[in-house]
Amino acid sequence: MGIERYEWLRAHLRRPVVAAAALLAVYVVLALMMDPRGYLGTDTGAKVATLEAMARSGSLSPDVGYWAEEWDPAGAVHPLYQSKRTQDGSWVAVTTLPLLEVAAPLYRLAGYRGALLLPMLGALGCSFAARALARRLGHPDGWSSFWVVGLTSPIALYALDFWEHSVGVALMLASVALLMDGVTGRRGCWRPLAAGALLGAAASLRSEAIVYALVAVGVASLVTLVRDRRPGVAVVSGVASLVGFLPVWVMNRGLELAVGGASRGVRAVQAAESATKFAGSRASARVSEGLVTTVGLKGTESASWLLGVALMAAMLVGWRASRRGDSALFRTCFVLVGVVYLVSVLADLSFIPGLFIAFPVAIGALLVPAEGTRGVLLGIALGALPLVWAFQYVGGAGAQWGGRYVLASSMMLGVLTITRPAGRDGEVGRALVVLSLGITVLGLGWTGVRTRGIDDVARDLASVDAEVLIVRDAFLLRETGASVLDEQWLTASGDETYAIAVDVAERSGARRVAVVEPGAPAPPPTAVPAGWVEAERLRIDFLGDDLGVVVYELPR
Repeated sequence: MGIERYEWLRAHLRRPVVAAAALLAVYVVLALMMDPRGYLGTDTGAKVATLEAMARSGSLSPDVGYWAEEWDPAGAVHPLYQSKRTQDGSWVAVTTLPLLEVAAPLYRLAGYRGALLLPMLGALGCSFAARALARRLGHPDGWSSFWVVGLTSPIALYALDFWEHSVGVALMLASVALLMDGVTGRRGCWRPLAAGALLGAAASLRSEAIVYALVAVGVASLVTLVRDRRPGVAVVSGVASLVGFLPVWVMNRGLELAVGGASRGVRAVQAAESATKFAGSRASARVSEGLVTTVGLKGTESASWLLGVALMAAMLVGWRASRRGDSALFRTCFVLVGVVYLVSVLADLSFIPGLFIAFPVAIGALLVPAEGTRGVLLGIALGALPLVWAFQYVGGAGAQWGGRYVLASSMMLGVLTITRPAGRDGEVGRALVVLSLGITVLGLGWTGVRTRGIDDVARDLASVDAEVLIVRDAFLLRETGASVLDEQWLTASGDETYAIAVDVAERSGARRVAVVEPGAPAPPPTAVPAGWVEAERLRIDFLGDDLGVVVYELPR
């Protein structure tokens, strides 16, 4: 009876509708375990503040407002760092509009958890796209890729945070699947045309999608030209992809210009300009962050990626040992890897930024022979990496899960591992899946801790007895989401902006002003404005770090 029930369940989970409902149900349950007032990503807070502003105004305008614009018309100390004032006087704190516009009705209906339906559907799309890629690699049904990507990869975490990563990666993977159809000889211009449109949609959400568009279309066209000697087909395919890409990109740019603020297109240009300055310390920073987002275990120090390299080497040695029939060495390697993960987590639960460290399944693609369509997919996945490293924004590499700029490569490599030739390396494949599942569970635990920590710090800051609160950190208030809409808070990370914040506080007529200094008991004496008298000192915990708060009374 037990075997019959298992076979019945297995058969039903191979039905697309049932599989989709089951995976979506898992995401919904996991989301209910997280605090809806806290977020995995720093930028998510600004998005949620925008959604709340949309809900309050009853419109699709991304205007988050600014309580102190009378005294700070340039927005130098706007609480949501990097907010821009548009030509019509609105204040915009986000760089991606399409997802917000679609999510606004969901947010009005069911709050933040309602809006999470979009990243959940994006993660579902990633799983189906992974299945489609697996089938194009010769796997009979691709369901193993569906479940491994949906449940054990970083995509499972990005399904629980209102960021555009899961949706963007789903679009990129689907476009690659369509381009691979052309490589395998399937005729018709509609496939590259549709692939281009999907890549254009992805680029409206994620800047790195432009890199994947160039690499994916380039590799597919080059294979058709050189291997298959079909220059006409290669040219038509490339042109069709461009024709599909441009209208979607232009439409999104028009939407950005219509509101005058959100600027995914501008960010892409800035990233390109930044990459041209690849020299000196800038080059060193990019190399370092590239290593962190590829093999980093924790943080951005060199020890992070060095330990990650050691873990990756241990897994590769274990793989080789399994192929030689040395089960003892194989088990020893993977047990050691598991122990290092556990010790690291017990020491400090935090982000795991490295692609291969957060999703070990991807490692297998480096050892499995890649020929034919497998070689094409491997070429796209690996070919995009150095370009992403060159163009990605410098800063914050350690505060992400699984290399958020290279998630598309991560998923492609995972599919290559899962669809390896039957009968080979089964023991190692299962070990990598189990390891990835365990790491994802740790990531879910970190997400729960982080969301609760952000909620707690937002409530603690709001409870400070002061009319104006100045935070000496660029991103802290972005973490607090919609809380900034109801408070007179200011962000002033540098000395120049701090002077502006002091002026704003005094001109607003405040009589009690609080200054928050992360990692310090109080601002230095030189930062205390003339005439301000210290009234109270507080300490607020934020995910294990101290926020020093000093409340001042201003002269009447």
